[in-house]
Amino acid sequence: VDNKGRHGDKTMCKAKRVPRGMVKIKAKVFSSSGHPIMHVMWKGPDTDGNTKILRSMDSKKASSETKYPPERSNWSLRMFKSDKALRVIPDVSMLKMVGEAEDIPKIAFSRFSQFRKLVPETPSSNYMWVFYGSLRIKGEGWYSFCTTSDDGSRIILDGTLLVSNDGLHGAKRVCSSRKMERGSHDVVVEGFQAGGGVYQTVTYSGPDTGGARLY
Repeated sequence: VDNKGRHGDKTMCKAKRVPRGMVKIKAKVFSSSGHPIMHVMWKGPDTDGNTKILRSMDSKKASSETKYPPERSNWSLRMFKSDKALRVIPDVSMLKMVGEAEDIPKIAFSRFSQFRKLVPETPSSNYMWVFYGSLRIKGEGWYSFCTTSDDGSRIILDGTLLVSNDGLHGAKRVCSSRKMERGSHDVVVEGFQAGGGVYQTVTYSGPDTGGARLY
């Protein structure tokens, strides 16, 4: 990965096939002025597709990746169809539900076929999805929640709108932070697709994840 040159905070990524075993990695950074910043992240089969902070396995002082290992989530999904063209997230009470699914391990959808597999009656255009779940927080502090979607989406936390990513657009990520207390918190994710390619992922990061973005 080459991210050289003078610039602000900029992310560069590259994929590489890696064999099993210990792999040597070297990262270099420079700063001509101002405040330098460098984060090295990774994702793949060993991270279950999550983007995580890359930590050295050689360092005896390396801390565990997560102070409080997060519990596996299970989401419920309800799918709705609209008789009118959608441009923003609609009022779900005005739509017709076409199906539902349960025990979904994570919100990570990048193809229409993934929705159709869970709910065969999902229409090819002008449809809305609603995911229902809960998040158990073990370590108090500030957490970031992100929704990446095509078209619009939003995250509702404990009955209050937290992240708004509404409207017609391609895959776009919007994040928001909130100070969280210990305990269980209700999470609702709403989104829609007017037509064409669909995308929906939801991630969070904070004390429980060691700063890594997890589904």
